[in-house]
Amino acid sequence: MIQNPCIRECIFDYDEDYCTGCYRRLDDIWDWSGRSDSEKIEIIERAKKLKEELEDLEGSSSST
Repeated sequence: MIQNPCIRECIFDYDEDYCTGCYRRLDDIWDWSGRSDSEKIEIIERAKKLKEELEDLEGSSSST
């Protein structure tokens, strides 16, 4: 069983469609329990990638 990645720090960015706590999209959050393990892994990987991209953007903007 794949553990829910929610960290209970939910702030949803509706303009960008992701939670700033776990970096999942709204549809991924709402339908988490209905997803297969392989879908959950894909969601987690997508969320990790988004987090890394946003952190890279923050790092590059603070160095200018």
